[in-house]
Amino acid sequence: MNKITIITILLALVAMAGQAQVNYHIDGNTGNPDFTGTLYLYDYSSIVDSMQVVNGVIILHNGTLPSAKKCALINKNGVTLVKPLFIENGLIHVEGPSAGKWYYVSGTPMNDDMKTLQQKCFSILNEYKDDKDLQNQKLDEAMEPVVRLHADDVLGLDIVKNLTISFSAKRCKLTRKSWHSGKHTRFNSASAQARNS
Repeated sequence: MNKITIITILLALVAMAGQAQVNYHIDGNTGNPDFTGTLYLYDYSSIVDSMQVVNGVIILHNGTLPSAKKCALINKNGVTLVKPLFIENGLIHVEGPSAGKWYYVSGTPMNDDMKTLQQKCFSILNEYKDDKDLQNQKLDEAMEPVVRLHADDVLGLDIVKNLTISFSAKRCKLTRKSWHSGKHTRFNSASAQARNS
C-alpha cells in the first residue's frame, strides 16, 4: 500500500469515529413538582451521566457519549423513572406523566418513533384485549415499519430484541405499568453507584 492509500484510510477511520460520538441535550419534567435532586442516566450496565432536577423540572443538560445508547433515568435509589430513553444527537425532551401514569420521551428521531409506537401499542392493547390473535397481528403490523426504518440503529435492535418477545412470545401480557412506568424496577448496582456519587 502506498502512503496516500494509508493516509486516506486513516482519515476515513477518524471521520467515522467522530461520527459515532453522540452529543445530546436533555430537558423536560419529572411530573413531580416536589422533586429536587439528581437523576442518573443508566445504560443497563452502569451510570453514564447525571443531571439536576429543580421542582420537578430537568435543568437543560448537555452530554457526550461514544455512541447512541438505550438508557433509563433512575433516582439515587436505583428506581427507574423513565425508560426507554434513546441517547442520540439532539435535544431529548422528557414529558412527565400527564395523568400520573406514563412518561414519554421525544425530540429526536428514535425517541419520537418510540413514543409513537408506544402510543399505538397501548391503543392496540386496549382495543383488541378480547382477541389476542388479532391483537398480536396488529402489534406486529405497528412494529414492522419502525423496525424497517431503524434497522441499523439502537431502536430497531431494541424492538426486535425486547418488544417482539414481550408482545408476541408472552401473548401480550404486558401492562402499561410494567412496560413504561418502570416505577417498580430496581437496579441494585446502579442504585449503589448513584448513592456513592
